[in-house]
Amino acid sequence: MVHSIQETDVAFAPLFSHLGGLADRHADALAVVHGKRRTRYGELNARINRIANALVEMGLRKGEKVALLSTTCLEMLECMYAVQKAGGVLVPLSPLFTRETLHMILEDSDSVGVVYGRGLASIVDEPGARHPVLRPELCITLDEAETSGQTSYQQIMERYAPQDPGVEVSEDDLSAIVYTSGTTGHPKGVVHCHGHRTGFAMATCLAWEVSIDSTVLISTPLYHNAAASLLLPALLVGGTAVLMEGMDPEGWLETVQGERITHTVLVPTQFVSLMGCPEFHSYDLSSLEIVISTGAPMTRKTKEDVLAHFPRGVSEVYGLTEGIATILEPSDFVRKAGSVGKPASAGDIRVVDEDFNDVPPGEIGEVVGFNPGWGGYYKQPELTARTDIDGWLRTGDLGRLDDEGFLYLVGRKKDLIVSGGMNIYPEDIEDVLLRHPNVLEACVFGIPHPKWGESPMAAVILKEDARTTEDEIIAWTNARVAGYQKIRGVSLTADFPRNSTGKVLKRQLRQPYWEDHEEKI
Repeated sequence: MVHSIQETDVAFAPLFSHLGGLADRHADALAVVHGKRRTRYGELNARINRIANALVEMGLRKGEKVALLSTTCLEMLECMYAVQKAGGVLVPLSPLFTRETLHMILEDSDSVGVVYGRGLASIVDEPGARHPVLRPELCITLDEAETSGQTSYQQIMERYAPQDPGVEVSEDDLSAIVYTSGTTGHPKGVVHCHGHRTGFAMATCLAWEVSIDSTVLISTPLYHNAAASLLLPALLVGGTAVLMEGMDPEGWLETVQGERITHTVLVPTQFVSLMGCPEFHSYDLSSLEIVISTGAPMTRKTKEDVLAHFPRGVSEVYGLTEGIATILEPSDFVRKAGSVGKPASAGDIRVVDEDFNDVPPGEIGEVVGFNPGWGGYYKQPELTARTDIDGWLRTGDLGRLDDEGFLYLVGRKKDLIVSGGMNIYPEDIEDVLLRHPNVLEACVFGIPHPKWGESPMAAVILKEDARTTEDEIIAWTNARVAGYQKIRGVSLTADFPRNSTGKVLKRQLRQPYWEDHEEKI
């Protein structure tokens, strides 16, 4: 059951202040587990304070931006809190971004400093020279310092005080700039203030019943919002956060069993990986109370498999970095299998036509959402104005509402295939392809057609040891879809291009076919 919380229910305090209070009251309580390291609240807060004091003494001023470029580790988590505790604005970055994208975001975000993880110094590439705004003294490495001019994490732990730096922030002060994954183009910086982040963590505690007795498993990257959905609530109320670097199915199962995990969040590709593990049912997963799926909608086939592996159910979340979200509760998982649920607390969802009028239940239109914490795109007022229509955010997703208010997604507006005047929704064909006994994953997109304008094409990943041909898959699929939905071709591939959470970059699959038709790329 999703509950709501109003901002007026409690006096504002930033997330790092709540964590400091826990360190005072429950210093010996277990806060974070990362590999063999087990860090208690008192120690965690002291380490965060050391980093925050270092940043302040190195010249970081309130409101200045500091980028974080690292894979999941305890040090990254500490830096997330320390940057904000020093009055700075957090800019989390994915190490999977290209060098060009990383440098673009460093410049776009006005970052004056960067903390970079082990083995990533070459990506930063002499940041002071490449990006004049970056100040060398605020470029911190998690590796050992290789030159006298470098500052290492270990040096900070040895040199700076563990006391609170005493920097005050208000609920309207900028807390973070979170960049979108770039599945449809260049990443955009979404603005979050301290009040929004604290309110989000509080509301999520109520929604998922996160408490001091909870142990949450984070196997999605820390730089992604999916991780924040459980990490921030757990460290708000005194629970324990267990961090995993990457998704190892057997390691995940061992961790759930060994640490008695109560809450976890996964993306659909991680579910598929887990359910493919032959030893899945030999592990004791009875401690799991809340399992969340996010990052991309589940296919019907995946949902059917999930129910066989997680009998207590899964909560599916459809959401955007911008803060729009719906939730499909476990109680509705079967009854509304094709849906992504109803709006999360404090938000709302509509489905509109081209003139921004609501369409009747059952009709397809663009999904728009309302979120009081939406702060716009950093330094992009024109894009913000195009996206924000009287407080309603255009998602670019196509969907429909049923008569009970449940949302059903049918695809991205840019992914819609228009063939001979007929609208073809790729997800409808993908659902059919996934019923093929040899198909593991499928992705459908439009390619040029000399007569109809465009027609469906499928990229397919086969199950291990599967024996079939492209022609056989085409014939099998076209016998099960409507005439206007028939696929024109199939491309067998080992994997799809994906972003950091496994979401398929359909734009990259489509691009080679549309080299002379840039409007579809």
